Amino acid sequence: MQLVTLDRFISDRAKDAVLDKLMGLGVVVKTAFDYRVYKGYLVSVPSNKRLADWQASVLSLPGVKCIEVDQAVKTQGVGKDD
Repeated sequence: MQLVTLDRFISDRAKDAVLDKLMGLGVVVKTAFDYRVYKGYLVSVPSNKRLADWQASVLSLPGVKCIEVDQAVKTQGVGKDD
């Protein structure tokens, strides 16, 4: 999964343009975040595409700050009471 971070002050029109571009590239939008302090999309890329295939075209849109790979951190329960 990738996290597309938007500028905090992005307009609704610019957000729509980003969504249109993502869907046009075949990227699946899993979750939209529209908080006062953070705006962005959690997206999933089909297995036949790589991040490099679509990253440059999305980053060139106004209001897009960065694209990050969202990685789950797994920890082991060391010292956990049973």
